[in-house]
Amino acid sequence: MLLHLLHWWRCPRTVEDAAADYERNHLATGGRDWLVRFSLDDLPYGVLTDLTRIVGYRYGLLNRVIRPADEVWEAGWNCRLIRDGGGDARQAAMRILSLVQAAARHQATDAAPGTLGEPK
Repeated sequence: MLLHLLHWWRCPRTVEDAAADYERNHLATGGRDWLVRFSLDDLPYGVLTDLTRIVGYRYGLLNRVIRPADEVWEAGWNCRLIRDGGGDARQAAMRILSLVQAAARHQATDAAPGTLGEPK
């Protein structure tokens, strides 16, 4: 119980804070490369599904996937972040992912040639 409470207390409360935290601390190099090279609409379905579910589970947006084929989500415990993301858990995860993508692309354009997505 205490661990759950601590996670809730430390969890970002806005979409922008969650995106900054995910991009800074949790985005793997492979995910960063996918986000830099493709728009969210052009990402392969499996990659987009994995990234949105990871964001959803990490920030309490997703409790479980009810119908995996349709990506119907059961909302998680972080009502504040869901509300800030537009009222739907999957929509909030997509907003976070789009902000992460913008930050990753900005970082990739600022990086030296040949160092895709790595900080200066």
